[in-house]
Amino acid sequence: KNRPGSPCYKKFLSSNTEFTERPICTASREYQNLKINQLKGKINDEAVLELEISKITEKDCLCEGLGAPALLKNHAKLSHKLSAVTICPGPNLAYFSGIFTLREMIDHIYGRATILNALPRPHVFINELQLYVDHLKKEIGKHLSPMTNKEQSYFMKFKENLLKGIEYYNSMSDKVNIKSNEFCEQMTQQLSDFKKILQSLSLENSPKEIPILN
Repeated sequence: KNRPGSPCYKKFLSSNTEFTERPICTASREYQNLKINQLKGKINDEAVLELEISKITEKDCLCEGLGAPALLKNHAKLSHKLSAVTICPGPNLAYFSGIFTLREMIDHIYGRATILNALPRPHVFINELQLYVDHLKKEIGKHLSPMTNKEQSYFMKFKENLLKGIEYYNSMSDKVNIKSNEFCEQMTQQLSDFKKILQSLSLENSPKEIPILN
């Protein structure tokens, strides 16, 4: 119907007061309509406007959407006839490669069985660092015009904090429980690779000239 947002019945996540005195949800039709109209009045560049609108409309209703799969699966009555499904898989899902029973999942959690596949699984420090580097890349990529001094300063601080984090992780390598020398060496190499990527990242040029982070 070309009406972004969801009707907001339960209001469990209503916390935004940007446009209203009473808190409303940023996934609601009310908020998204108000925000999109505001953006249309402020932004003339179509590409920038489309990008900003996508940031608003990508939000989904969690109050209804997270419970909808169970209701649909069991042919139960849908709340307010809302059938939209929201799925929030955890990142660890990447290391599983099959469909398992609840008992098998519980046995895995308590160490009585293992249902992981053979995919290499980096240390939690490495996974965390990867998330931050990917986030930095994504945020830089949102800028379609040269950065302001304030934006450059923000990204430089972000970059410096990541580099400090890498140094901290290196200092912790002999204090955490690493399962093998080979795994420890691999982790050290991964930290070194991330450090090189961040050090090569220049924020003084336009976003189009910024090297891509892998």
